[in-house]
Amino acid sequence: MEPVLVGCVAMIIEVVSQGGFGGLTGVQVTRRAVVEDLPSAAQEQYCARFDPGHLSELAAVVRPLGAADTISYEITVVDEEGARHHFVLDETLLPAELLDLIDALPRAR
Repeated sequence: MEPVLVGCVAMIIEVVSQGGFGGLTGVQVTRRAVVEDLPSAAQEQYCARFDPGHLSELAAVVRPLGAADTISYEITVVDEEGARHHFVLDETLLPAELLDLIDALPRAR
């Protein structure tokens, strides 16, 4: 399902990814961005894909059985009112376009 954009809810996006290597828990990457600091051409994509409503729909899908060594994404979206929306999603539930956007986010320092 394609997200529909009705204004940008996401102000800050933070994604922590971990796992994917035989259950190793020590491998973790944190990426964080303020949406308005992203390239203007990409802002609409980030707003649509990281909209809390869209992420809630993805989180409602049951993870397929038998998926070993997958990466888990903890996604936090802070909206314009300062509310934090937190989601934990398995990589098997995320569309390729969303995974590409996550990879393009800058690493947190």
